[in-house]
Amino acid sequence: MLWQRRLSTVLCVTGATFAAVTCGGPAEVWDGDDVELCGPNPAGCDGTIGARCVVTDDCADGVCCRSGACGGGTCTFLCGSHADCPGGMLCDEGFCFYACNSNEQCGPGQECHEDHTICQY
Repeated sequence: MLWQRRLSTVLCVTGATFAAVTCGGPAEVWDGDDVELCGPNPAGCDGTIGARCVVTDDCADGVCCRSGACGGGTCTFLCGSHADCPGGMLCDEGFCFYACNSNEQCGPGQECHEDHTICQY
């Protein structure tokens, strides 16, 4: 999936005139369609929502949230409300986080924060 995005980027650069109209990067916000979610445990994920990242180009969709709440680098979507996030995720501090009721539902190094609603580092 990541190689497809990188190929798309190469095609956009080489076809500059055409690219201005048709090519774009990953969706920074969730568009309501089905999206592949990694789950709160980023081990073994490659660019999906919830995967580890260093820069946004590491993410197939969304952005690379580099705040402390995101563990310094997690692929996620930007949001303004819970409705802006895919099912199983909630909005906090402008980013979508995995929903939880207890620490056991969160990945390694994460805890169920914000009154036991979202997994954060």
